[in-house]
Amino acid sequence: MDDKKLFEFQEKQIQVLREEKAAAMEALDLASSLATFSIHSHDKQESKNLLREICSRANRMISFKMAAIYLVDESTQDFIPAFSAPPSNAKALNREVQGLIGDQSFAFALQAEGPIFFLNEDKTSHLLLHTLSTQSRVRGMFVGLLSQGKELILEVHPVKAYLAS
Repeated sequence: MDDKKLFEFQEKQIQVLREEKAAAMEALDLASSLATFSIHSHDKQESKNLLREICSRANRMISFKMAAIYLVDESTQDFIPAFSAPPSNAKALNREVQGLIGDQSFAFALQAEGPIFFLNEDKTSHLLLHTLSTQSRVRGMFVGLLSQGKELILEVHPVKAYLAS
């Protein structure tokens, strides 16, 4: 490959990386905007529809085998499962969350300023956790079991460096 072709190839690579970065930042902005929904409605069906939409949008950005939303119980401050997709996997995902609570990983994720990954219980897949919060407090946690390796997500979407750790 001569210098001119190499230069053109590198320019194309840079353009593709810029486009991927822009797409990743747009996806992160969308994920952040999900947390601005009001999830404490008096209409339980409306709340369930909203939680379903959050999981649906997240699954459009990244493919999940299963996903759930845990909301803070205002009286106990415990995280309780509020929605699971698909519903048949709620118990399995709850076991994963209980393990993360037990080893303090869930608490660590609450302190993170964005999505964070953990290996699942049998160390075959990754869980993505993302806090759902307002400016003043935490409202809940999104938990999703990835359909693919986290490395594939990071290759396609070069997001913040802490996602790679």
